[in-house]
Amino acid sequence: MKRIESTLALTLPLSPEEREQQSHDLGFLDDRPANSVTGFRDRRRMILLLLGERAGVRASVDTNIRMRRITSAAARFVGAFTIALFCVVLPARAADAVEQWGMYEVALNGPTNGNPFLDVKFSARFTQGDSTIEANGFYDGDGIYRVRLMPEKQGKWSYSTTSSSKDLDGKKGEFTVTPPSANNHGPVQVAHTFHFAYADGKAYKQLGTTCYVWTHQPDELQEQTLKTLAASPFNKIRFCIFPKRYTWNTNEPVVYPFEGRPTNSWDFTRFNPEFFQHFERRVLDLQKLGIEADVILFHPYDEGHWGFDRMPAEVDDRYLHYVVARLAAYRNVWWSLANEYDFMKEKKESDFVRFGEIVSHDDPYHHLLSIRTFSFESNNPRIQSRSTNC
Repeated sequence: MKRIESTLALTLPLSPEEREQQSHDLGFLDDRPANSVTGFRDRRRMILLLLGERAGVRASVDTNIRMRRITSAAARFVGAFTIALFCVVLPARAADAVEQWGMYEVALNGPTNGNPFLDVKFSARFTQGDSTIEANGFYDGDGIYRVRLMPEKQGKWSYSTTSSSKDLDGKKGEFTVTPPSANNHGPVQVAHTFHFAYADGKAYKQLGTTCYVWTHQPDELQEQTLKTLAASPFNKIRFCIFPKRYTWNTNEPVVYPFEGRPTNSWDFTRFNPEFFQHFERRVLDLQKLGIEADVILFHPYDEGHWGFDRMPAEVDDRYLHYVVARLAAYRNVWWSLANEYDFMKEKKESDFVRFGEIVSHDDPYHHLLSIRTFSFESNNPRIQSRSTNC
């Protein structure tokens, strides 16, 4: 009889601390509900690994296996055990939950033909009791459409989508909003006219810094920036969405907000999802550090190099709609319409008033909204101050 050689890659027995850490990473031991996007395959692998270790499974690296020893009875047992395991795990994934002031996201597959950024309208209505929040969705590439909610109340919520595409229209669901975790105090708001406070009432005392284009630097420098911030007293940072060409910042970014080729051959009808996915990951990194992200939407430090400071009005507006749809559900986001807007010679004051109206209209949570300059006074009630710079 011919012998079949097989090499098994089995994990060595784990200590109790290691088991707890791996379970924590998959959401089993976290105080918060497991992340709804955690792969079921990873959860199943972890359960099998823990069960295998508990049974005292041991194997050498080089194990001789005679295939005929695997009887049909054993195969039936394995199949039955796997089915039972699926029955135990699957219901846990059906109970969607998110903490108050966290982010709940609905992701759906939709059309990819034509130009989804222009052709498809997508939004959702989120309801909890008498409260209703309307949120715009966005196309995130690869046929995926997303709409996000930052729930401000605890309890049972439901949602219903509306879209010009039948694939996205009329989708419904329910989820639960749980109490916030210990370090989650909600978004910062104006308190008593001249002060700031988190949504839960905790006072916010701003100590801010500026790092205009840190998200456009090499990954190593971005990680270094996060480590520096983590060890610092700063609780807010101002930074730009668009790249900046200025003293000490003349490098070309790895990715850009629009599809096309640098330096100025852009398709302004198509956003680059990779760029925005990276940007919002950095916003989340800051949130985990307890740092507010004061996002600068426009700036003059382009001077025509990329042309982002002189886009047509319809492109400006579409850009703002897209950015707010993506970022508004992050509780640590603040909006800065522009940095030193009066240096942007291609724009008028009326443009910035329009920008403020778009942002305040599209943002269901009315995050803090400001503009940085020394000469512009606005009567727009959504602009809380001329600048939130420290």
